[in-house]
Amino acid sequence: MRRPYWHILLLTSLVMVAAGASSDSDTLERNRRRLEKWRADPVVYGRLLEDVRGFYALPAARQRSIRDLDAKLHSGDLARQSRLWGVLERYGTWLDGLSEEDRRRVLDAPTAEDRLTLIRFLCARDWAERAAPAIKLELGKLPPEQRQKRIAELRAEERKQRRLWDRSLPELAEVSERRS
Repeated sequence: MRRPYWHILLLTSLVMVAAGASSDSDTLERNRRRLEKWRADPVVYGRLLEDVRGFYALPAARQRSIRDLDAKLHSGDLARQSRLWGVLERYGTWLDGLSEEDRRRVLDAPTAEDRLTLIRFLCARDWAERAAPAIKLELGKLPPEQRQKRIAELRAEERKQRRLWDRSLPELAEVSERRS
């Protein structure tokens, strides 16, 4: 089973602590306590050790880029950190759910821009596969360029409807509370 990518970032934090990369004593102490907790669970600790070995087996440039990403994830206010970790976890879950061929295509994309273009294409394709039959029929009649544009329009409409629904939920809850 593949490991989530955020897991490697967590390990990077531990590696940085072990290497003395952090001078903040509160952070060091918090990470020591966290490591002791993980040591108490042999399965978790074994997995951490395996992942640390995997991290050290990476080329130096890749290790550096992971450390840079980890630093960015831990900078800024807590709301931003929380949002970024959520994005990373969703991305890892999405990536793990891809076929081996699609995952390879994403991971082997030559540039970040190419990777993002491919990710957008795969998300649109997945959305179209889950769409209602009438929408699938409509999309099937369109040439590829128009199909991608129409999918983008439909997804935007769907997001707009979801936002409206999310805003109305508190009002619905309030009405429901008044009735009870």
